[in-house]
Amino acid sequence: MPERRVLVVGTTPDYVDYIGRQCPGRAVFVIDPKLRSQATQPTPGDDEEIGCNLLRPGPVIERVREHTRRYGYVPQGVACFDCESLELAARLAEAWDLPFPPKNAIRASRSKFISKDIWRRNGIPCPRAAMIPDLPALSAFQEQVGGPVVVKPLTGSGSELVFICPDRAAGARAWETIVSRLSGHPDQRMYTSAADDPGEPDPRRVLCAEEFIVGQEYSADFILDQGRLQIIRVAQKVMAPGPTAGTTLAYVVPGELPDAIDPDRLGRRFLDAARALGLDRTMGMVDFIVAEGAAYLLEMTPRPGGDCLPPLIRQCCGLDMLAVALDFAAGSRPAIPEASAWTRLAGLRLLATQVGRIQEIDPGLLHRDGRVREVFLKNGPGHQIVLPPDDYESRVLGHVIFEPNGRGDMLTQCQEIGGLLRISLAENHA
Repeated sequence: MPERRVLVVGTTPDYVDYIGRQCPGRAVFVIDPKLRSQATQPTPGDDEEIGCNLLRPGPVIERVREHTRRYGYVPQGVACFDCESLELAARLAEAWDLPFPPKNAIRASRSKFISKDIWRRNGIPCPRAAMIPDLPALSAFQEQVGGPVVVKPLTGSGSELVFICPDRAAGARAWETIVSRLSGHPDQRMYTSAADDPGEPDPRRVLCAEEFIVGQEYSADFILDQGRLQIIRVAQKVMAPGPTAGTTLAYVVPGELPDAIDPDRLGRRFLDAARALGLDRTMGMVDFIVAEGAAYLLEMTPRPGGDCLPPLIRQCCGLDMLAVALDFAAGSRPAIPEASAWTRLAGLRLLATQVGRIQEIDPGLLHRDGRVREVFLKNGPGHQIVLPPDDYESRVLGHVIFEPNGRGDMLTQCQEIGGLLRISLAENHA
């Protein structure tokens, strides 16, 4: 009988390395060869990895078919950990008749406007939003809202090119910056250079604006299966101070919800929101904000949370979210630890604040701090740091997982822990 493996579509070399070590023989990775050429992790065997141009689904499907014949296995499921690869994952699942969210549901969830438009028409609380094809449309929306608005790419991930605009002048500056940056952005899969289908908006020219709601932000992972939604975890976000809007500095798991938010009712709202988008059997993530005792949904995507969340959850309760994703893709319903099994921990993203090339980076003080459970550095000497809006990824140096001590608020504790990383930069580059 042929071996059965899960196709992991479009992930990064660090995920490939981790899954390959923790779940040997269970996955075949479909990866961009440019990422592999830049990786510091060991390259897996030819039977475990397929490197190909992920922009063209047809040839990718043919490469995977050839790979299955050559190495004698059958795909038993599809898993995906990054937004820009979700549609490709759906195409691969369709080719092998495997369960995965359909393309129309993925497109609805990835569009910052379409998702909110669907939710508002279905009575699901979320910020008012508008598709913004030009500057006059943005000014009109700002006048309609009558307060600050958030301007961002129509598609995208994280805080890249997200701006809070209190007035029309700020809106005009945000518009010019986003459109200018997107016009030459190298990520062709996150920001396609033209509409995929006739009549669809070009995500490099058409933006999204939504009303700015002041409150506490959260994210959650969930499993939706057989009409039942189970929340895996809720993380409370600690937002980074400074000019870059929407940047998460740290996650606290389990997150503490206000008394006004009933977890069961929140789960039912997630279920209604997922169904409205066309999601069925899904392992997903949702971002939401609590303001004045009410929860407003911000985004929902059919993949588990990234950043430092997987290692943070492992430290909190021993649950391996990457292994869970493989199990779910293969048809299993993973067991989630009871609430009593979770230890409250914080996952701090180490974000550089200065431009320059790393000359030396020393985590020694972090390792000696009794609160710290884990230190991970993704960049070392020689790495060039470039700050937003020119680049949003190079400033991420790694993460620290620590146990809050209750002394001081979470932002203060995060800044204290982050200050223990010693870093020196060579001559700065503008």
